Amino acid sequence: MDFFVRECRECLDGDMAIIRLGSCGSLVPDLPVGSLSLPRACVGITRNYDYDFAATSSDASSYQSPNPPYRISRIVEGHEPLHQQLKEVVEATRPEGVREAVVRADFVNASADSFYSSQGRQTSFPDHNEGLVSELIARVPGAGTLEMETHHLYHLAAVYPKPPSELPPGSDASHPVLTRLHGEFSTSGPAPSSSHDQQEERGVNQSRTSRGAIYATAVQMIFAQRQSQDFITPEEVVVRETWAGKACLEALVKFNLESYQPNEGAVWAK
Repeated sequence: MDFFVRECRECLDGDMAIIRLGSCGSLVPDLPVGSLSLPRACVGITRNYDYDFAATSSDASSYQSPNPPYRISRIVEGHEPLHQQLKEVVEATRPEGVREAVVRADFVNASADSFYSSQGRQTSFPDHNEGLVSELIARVPGAGTLEMETHHLYHLAAVYPKPPSELPPGSDASHPVLTRLHGEFSTSGPAPSSSHDQQEERGVNQSRTSRGAIYATAVQMIFAQRQSQDFITPEEVVVRETWAGKACLEALVKFNLESYQPNEGAVWAK
């Protein structure tokens, strides 16, 4: 994801709209296998390599310590207009065979840096992750899905310098849309602690030239239900891939961008 977003951004001038289509696991009964979830926001879960994983045991209190086994980032929002456009298209293009399939656009997704440890799956390794999923649900209001990619897309779109047309009146810098979790024990970095720090941060942002806005959202197919252990069938996958894939393309076509990559001199003009 990092390679894709950064390479595309450096090769293009103008706005970018990105929709990620992928699979995920469900953490809540409201998202059964075969559902589509369009996450309004994401958090990241990372393994803390400074934690003593060789320790003999851990308990729930480990997640409240200054050095927890896993870190849960702040919430980062997707782009609401693109998110809404995708939701409308997904509902409007629902195939006959999936009239009862659940479509939700109000959950928060969590993206982990591992398929096993950072997603709370137990193996013979001493991962100290027995309470990780419970901690995630308790800490993040609306947490509903778990996978490995979408948070980084939302993060890069949020932190990329905005063009002047995207900034609030009177603003001279772009800031990511990050929300501190209630009782947060770990963040993606400390907030500026003084007006001097904030001025310094503005100076850094002003020194970067924006090539255009990045708008991001996603749609996820629920392949596995972590509570019931249900799993999707190959036949269900084909139907949902076709449905969601076409919806992504149609939503991108319908979405209005303010500025575009000039055709002159572009690879597709040759």
